[in-house]
Amino acid sequence: MDETTKKKLLNKVSKKESIQAKLNKYNVSIGRLLLYLVPLTLVILTLVNIITANAIFSTLLIIFVSILAIYAVNALLLMMGALTTGQAFQMRLDFERQIGRPLDSLRGFSTIQKKIGNTLNLLKIIALVSFVSLGIYAVWIVMSLGQPSDLGDILSYAGLGFTLVTAGLALLVRSVKMDITDVTGLSDYYKPSNHDLFIDNFFGDIFYGSLDPIVKLKWDEFTDVLENNLKPEFVAEIKSKEETEIPVKFAIEKILYLSYLESQGVIDRKTVTNEIGEIMNFGEEYTYERGAIVEGRYYFSVSDLHKIFLNIEKHIPAFFDAVDRLQLELIDNIKILSDDPIYLDVCAEEMVAKDGEINIILFLYNNKPADKKYKIKIFAPGFQPEELIVDVMCEGRGDFEIPKREIPLTSDTETDVVGVMSTMLKNGDAVWLTLEPREKGEQTLQVFLMEPDGTVIEGKTMTVDIFTNFLFLIKRLTGSSSVLGGVATPVLRTVMGSGNAI
Repeated sequence: MDETTKKKLLNKVSKKESIQAKLNKYNVSIGRLLLYLVPLTLVILTLVNIITANAIFSTLLIIFVSILAIYAVNALLLMMGALTTGQAFQMRLDFERQIGRPLDSLRGFSTIQKKIGNTLNLLKIIALVSFVSLGIYAVWIVMSLGQPSDLGDILSYAGLGFTLVTAGLALLVRSVKMDITDVTGLSDYYKPSNHDLFIDNFFGDIFYGSLDPIVKLKWDEFTDVLENNLKPEFVAEIKSKEETEIPVKFAIEKILYLSYLESQGVIDRKTVTNEIGEIMNFGEEYTYERGAIVEGRYYFSVSDLHKIFLNIEKHIPAFFDAVDRLQLELIDNIKILSDDPIYLDVCAEEMVAKDGEINIILFLYNNKPADKKYKIKIFAPGFQPEELIVDVMCEGRGDFEIPKREIPLTSDTETDVVGVMSTMLKNGDAVWLTLEPREKGEQTLQVFLMEPDGTVIEGKTMTVDIFTNFLFLIKRLTGSSSVLGGVATPVLRTVMGSGNAI
């Protein structure tokens, strides 16, 4: 495909994605709320009217018409959003395949596609049911303006039933957040269960592993932009220490770590920009605040990075626990840490839902110049699998040494914690394990660091509380009950009406 054709296709896809993003923004901020409130309001108004036997119908008429108008507009936008999302998703898929990048072959993509497809179908059904209930209410209102009749009475129950169905289906919607142009736009449909077991670049690899397959492609292009804008002196410094090292990997570790510190309020934007400015050339292609230009848009801005951090915190809280603990050791116990031949930390969630998953992060830093092999043994009763043995080859520190004195968090003139942390995170090794909780109650995890012959060097023990996700069950049960109640309402009214006539 020539560049001209590629640009035309990309422009067409981008326009569709922009429209989809605007509709998605409406659905997330307003549409989802109205999807719950409007049917509930209609149910209440209908019940009041039925109980009062149309005595106050004229008073409720204006309110009814107003609510129905909102209901109609919201249902229309909901349907448009579902159709546009499906079209934009397929257009992106087709475009990437035409330029040689088959997205559907990426691990995790089929899961996202299936989940989004199910949600879009459900949204279409909700919109259709909404239109049916709107039609029933419109006929009922017109009939109620004249003489009361049994048909009008039946229509009020029918409208009530369809509205209950709409409310129930709304509770079954997983999420309406499906913005293809946003770095976390599909995060509600993707959990980072497909990831590398062994982590070489701690921040960069786990950050990358938390991204959905589409955003990963954008991150690859973002990395290329960073590499093209590295300062030559920084590249020379990294290469002088070890010829095989990739400078952009060090740059990513530093950028992500600094951005994380900013997101926590530890350092300000100016400090971060100055630190990154020491290794990066800022310009039209890349700045820390705006990110880098990918396919005509800026991606991985400060806001994007912070949103991804929140997403990691949601799914892999153990990751930031490991980062914070290492930082704490460097600030409070740097002398002890500098003399320790091996640093090991094990982090995991303290509470997880049964039949969900738990992410365990093991971070190791070999404080000896040469590489060294270790064995890690994990006992996890109540989880699947219950026992694991992992062999790890830990990279040596080389010529780098942890300072034996206290150092500041950041500094323009001397070695600081930020610089030491970036190097340790890059040179350290990590293991990212995902286990499945199977038994409720408090379970104990035990992790042993051993020599290759089985000699235990040190161990860690932690407890994890496994609970049942009742909120999820209640939501599903409530949604299903509302749907069944909505279906049964007009049927029961018809039967009861027939019985009275007899």
